[in-house]
Amino acid sequence: MDDIEHGVNDGGLEELLLSIDRPGDYCVGGRLYASMPKLTVEGVGDLSFPVPESQMAALIAAAQTAPYGKGTKTLVDRSVRDCRQIDAERVRLAGRGWPDSFDEIMDRVARGLGLSRDLLDVELYKLLVYEPGGFFSAHRDTEKSDGMVATLSVALPAQGAGGELVVRHGDRETVFDMTAEEPSEVAFAAFYADCPHEVRPVTDGYRVSLVFNLCLRSPGETPPAAPDYAVLADRVAESLSAWRREGATEKLAWVLDHQYSEEGLSFGALKGIDAARARVLSSAADRAGCELHAAILHIEEYGMPTLEVYDGGWGSSWDAEYSDSEFEEVIDGWRWLDGWASRDAGRAGRDAGRPPFGRVPLNDRELHPRGALDDAEPDERRLEESTGNEGATLALSYRLAAFVVWPRSKTVDIVASGHLDGAGRAEMLRFLSAAGDEEGLARFVRRVIVPEYDGSENEALAGVIDMLGSDVAAEVVSALVREHLARRPKAIPSLLTLIGETPAEASAAAWREVAREGARAALLGLSAVLDSPVPDVRLQLDFDEPPDESLDHEAVRDLLIMAYRFGLTDEAEAAAREIAGHPEWVAPERVLPAALADLRGHEGVAGAGACAYLWRVSADALVARSSAPPEAPADWTIAANLPCDCEHCAAVRAFCRDPAARSARFPLRKDLRRHLHREIDRYGLDLTHVTERRGRPFTLICTKTRASHDRRLAEYAEDVACMSSLLRSAPDGERDEAPSSRAARLAAAVAAAPDKAR
Repeated sequence: MDDIEHGVNDGGLEELLLSIDRPGDYCVGGRLYASMPKLTVEGVGDLSFPVPESQMAALIAAAQTAPYGKGTKTLVDRSVRDCRQIDAERVRLAGRGWPDSFDEIMDRVARGLGLSRDLLDVELYKLLVYEPGGFFSAHRDTEKSDGMVATLSVALPAQGAGGELVVRHGDRETVFDMTAEEPSEVAFAAFYADCPHEVRPVTDGYRVSLVFNLCLRSPGETPPAAPDYAVLADRVAESLSAWRREGATEKLAWVLDHQYSEEGLSFGALKGIDAARARVLSSAADRAGCELHAAILHIEEYGMPTLEVYDGGWGSSWDAEYSDSEFEEVIDGWRWLDGWASRDAGRAGRDAGRPPFGRVPLNDRELHPRGALDDAEPDERRLEESTGNEGATLALSYRLAAFVVWPRSKTVDIVASGHLDGAGRAEMLRFLSAAGDEEGLARFVRRVIVPEYDGSENEALAGVIDMLGSDVAAEVVSALVREHLARRPKAIPSLLTLIGETPAEASAAAWREVAREGARAALLGLSAVLDSPVPDVRLQLDFDEPPDESLDHEAVRDLLIMAYRFGLTDEAEAAAREIAGHPEWVAPERVLPAALADLRGHEGVAGAGACAYLWRVSADALVARSSAPPEAPADWTIAANLPCDCEHCAAVRAFCRDPAARSARFPLRKDLRRHLHREIDRYGLDLTHVTERRGRPFTLICTKTRASHDRRLAEYAEDVACMSSLLRSAPDGERDEAPSSRAARLAAAVAAAPDKAR
C-alpha cells in the first residue's frame, strides 16, 4: 500500500508515541486454577491444600521472623514487618502438573510487565507465612540477585482474609486480592523491583506465599525499571493541545501494532505496545480536552493491477498475468472507521463501552504514523480479469485497529460527518444525554436528527427533548413537522404525542405550548399530505432509506388525541373533512373503524365533533358495500379485461365468457405461453395456468377459479367485523334506534350476515 500523505502539524506526536519502545505496566496480577505443586518444607513435610491448621502451626514453628532492609542494614522490627519466612534452601517444589501451571503464570507475568519470557530467569527466594494481624509496611525490594528486575508473589491455598498486596508507581496504585482458598487456586502478582509496595494486615486466618526473584539473562546491562511515561504523557498532552488549536484536521487516527476483532477490541484487551500507548494517550487526551476511542479502520482501494511478464523457457512464447496484490495505478479508495470502543465502559448510557458513532470517514492526513500501512496485508483481494474493452481491475480490502483522538467539543461534528442509521441516531441521543452535553445534544438534533429523521428516533428524542429547553424544542418540533410530515404522516403524530407526555410539572406551560404548536402545524399541514400521491411501497427499493408512510389508524388516532388535548377543535374538524375527502389515503372501511375503536377510552375525544363526523363517513361506506352478503356466482363466467388484441388473448377472453367451460387447452410455443402467463397474472384473471409438457408444442392448460368471489367473501367478513366495531364506538348522537338511522342500518347489516362471517 502506498504511504499516506501527511501535511498536518501534529506537534511531534508521532515521534513521542514511537518513543514508547516497550510494552507492559509496572505490575501485573491474576488468579489461576490449575495443578498444584508438591511442596515439601524441611521440618514440616509435604503441604496439603488448603494448608490445614496443624501444618500452619508447624510452618510457623519452622520459620524465623522476617527482617527487612534499611539502606545497607538488615533489621528485625515487627512494627514495620510482621511475618515469618523460610529460606528457599529448605523448600522443594515438584509435581508433574506444576511446571505447566507455573509456565502459564510466567507467560502472563512477562506479557504484563513487557519483558521477554525467553530472557527471564526465575529463582525461588522465600516462603512467607503471615499470621492474623501480619503485615509489611510500604517499602522497596533490595536487589537480591544480579540482573534482578522484578518480584513475583504466588499465594497458595489457605483459609484467610485481608493481606492485600498494594503496589504503587508514580501517582498510580494497584491493589491485588491475594486470597486463595480453593484447593486448586493460586493468586499471583508481579511488580518491578523499584516499585513501592506493602502488604496490608491479614484480618482472619493466614496467608502463605512463595516469593520469586525475576532476573534478566543479560549480564553487564542495567535491568529495566518500571515503565514510567508520566513526563511523556505531559509532552503528548502539549502536542495534542497545539494540534487542537491549529485545527488543520478534525481528528487523528493511530494504527495499532496488533490485530483485534471488532468484538475483541477494547482498552482492557490491548496487547504490548498498544496498551502502553493507550495509557499515555488516555492521560494526555484528558488533559488536552480530547476524546480517545478505539475503532476498526477499514480501507478499500480500487485500481489497475500490475502486469507481470515472464518467459516460460526455451521454445515457449512470452506470457503475462495480472498480479492480485499490487497496483499499477490506484483509481479510487475509501477509508472509514466503525466498531467503536470507549475507555469508560462503566459509565451510564455508554452501552458497555460501545459508543454509537456509526461509520465515520477518514482522510489521508488524519492517519498516523507515517508508513504504518506499508507492510499491511489485505484481508481480501478481488481481481477481475479484463473483458472486451475494459481492462483488469483489482480491489484490496484492509481491516485494522486504531486509536482515534478528537477535540471533545467536536464530538457531534465528527459523528455528523459519518453515517448513522435510525438505531444509531437514537443511541447517540441517549449517549449525549447521559454525558450531560446539552450543547452537543442541541447541535446533534439540529444537524443530524432534523435532516435525517425517519421516526425510529421518536422514543429517544422524546426522552431527551426536555434537556434542549422549550425554545430549542419548539424550533426542532416546528422543523420536523414542516420537513417530514408529508413523508412521515404516521411518525410525526406519534412523536408529538410522546412529547406532550414528557415534560416535568415545573415547565408544564412552556412544554404544553411546544406540543400544542406542533399539533396545530401537523393538523393544518394534513391537507398538503393528502393532496399528494399515496406512496407505493412496492416501488421503493432503496433499503437504506425507510419507505414513505401511509396514514394508518394509529396516525389518525394520535392526531385526534393531540387536537382535543390542546383544544384545537376547529383544526380537528378541518382535518376530519380532509381525511374523509381522501379515501385513497385513509380507507373509511378499515382505517377509521380501527382509529375510532382506539379512541373509545379517551374521554372528550371519542364523542367530539370530528370523531362523530368520521364515524358517519365510515358507517355509510360500510353499509353501502356490505349491507347484505355477496351472492354466489350463477355460472362460470369470469371477468376478462385483457386489452391485448392478439388471437391468443382473444381465445382466452372467449373462454372466460363461456358460462359452462371450466378449463381450456392452448397448444402454443414457449414465447406465446409466456405471453399468456404475463397477461393473466398482470390483470388478475381468476385462472390457474400450468404447462403440460407432452407433445409439441407444449400445452398451456387454464382452469377457472372462484378467487374473486373468495376474496369478496373475506372482505365481507372484515366489513362485518368493522361494522360491529363501529356499533360499539357509536357517538351518543348516533345511537338512534329509528330504522333509517345509521346505527340501525349497521345493526341490520350485521344481523344479516351468516354466522361464519361474524
